[in-house]
Amino acid sequence: MLNLNYCYRIYPDASQEQELLDWLEICRGVYNYALAVRVREALRSKGKSLGIDLGLEKFMATSQGELMARPKFFLELQSQLKWLQRRLSKKQKGSKNWHKAREKVAKLHEHIYNTRKNFHYQVAHHLCDQANIIFAEDLNVKAMSRGMLCKHTLDAGFGGFLEVLKHVAWKRDVYFEKVDANFTSQICPNCGVVTGKKDLSQRVHVHFVTLCYATLCVREASRSERERGCP
Repeated sequence: MLNLNYCYRIYPDASQEQELLDWLEICRGVYNYALAVRVREALRSKGKSLGIDLGLEKFMATSQGELMARPKFFLELQSQLKWLQRRLSKKQKGSKNWHKAREKVAKLHEHIYNTRKNFHYQVAHHLCDQANIIFAEDLNVKAMSRGMLCKHTLDAGFGGFLEVLKHVAWKRDVYFEKVDANFTSQICPNCGVVTGKKDLSQRVHVHFVTLCYATLCVREASRSERERGCP
């Protein structure tokens, strides 16, 4: 007679499966921590780091103290766009004049989009020229575009700029990472003390406890983002 050897696969029960999942989670956490330590060590030896903070009063502030004005791409041409759309609404739909007016509106929208995109690429290359490591705040752009300043937020195009910066940094071999945006304007970048929440009218950060630091809030936030990304 032939002796047949059968292989049986033993499946774990519920308790054993949960124990395996717990061990896998522990191993994954240890691996991620070790990888993060190696990345931070490589970042320290790679070169110069730069933190940026985006805003509406100033489009961007860097940890080096540079302030960049915010161009108003849509607001500068809003009256012209309104005039073209008013002319379009008075044309008979489907007529030749209606198509001509619609093309003019579309060309103006395209001009605004191209101007904004060109500005984003110029700023991204400018930042990559200054540093090998760039940190930016992880903004909730969707929530910002629903507030009372939604028109200005959408006109600045923060989400599109961060995507452009990520692409340009990848093409130029510059490390780019988003950091937590919470409390960046409430922590003194000079000594790390939490100075408390500020009103929108307060544009200057002063650490009154030790009088160790005084600067604009946007500059303070950019320095805090750089310290969070590469301590």
